[in-house]
Amino acid sequence: MMTRTQKPGILVYCPAKERWQIQKIDHSYDLHCGDCFEIKVGYEYIPCRIELGCEWLLYLRETRFYLHPKQKYEVKVD
Repeated sequence: MMTRTQKPGILVYCPAKERWQIQKIDHSYDLHCGDCFEIKVGYEYIPCRIELGCEWLLYLRETRFYLHPKQKYEVKVD
């Protein structure tokens, strides 16, 4: 369940800037290492943190996964 301060968005990759962005209805903003948000996995949102190693990846709970640049992901942010 989303809290009042959390708003839905879409996580997309911007090749021109070589970074991920969260796009909302009214604006979008670039993500930087250490930024936190919630990503939708199945039917639930899980807190995560984005980092850049050789590639962009997300850390969530006790695991991590690499983001696919051609994929879009549903997220919630404050």
